[in-house]
Amino acid sequence: MVLTFGIHKGKKLSDPDIPDRYICWLAKPKYSGMFYRSLHVTDLKWRVPWPVKEAARVEAERRGWTLSGETWAHDR
Repeated sequence: MVLTFGIHKGKKLSDPDIPDRYICWLAKPKYSGMFYRSLHVTDLKWRVPWPVKEAARVEAERRGWTLSGETWAHDR
């Protein structure tokens, strides 16, 4: 899947240039403002589209991450 928004717009989720923490952020059940900053209050309610979230979860798991509750942990 190619990202159509954000700092990695135009890149595939499988691109090794996309950091693991960004992939995990996309797939996270709840969001922090780590990768999304806005001065507009209405933009703060923005959410990652469901198909991107699902694809990011698959990619995170492929990279060795496991979701436990609301936190991703690396299987090392």
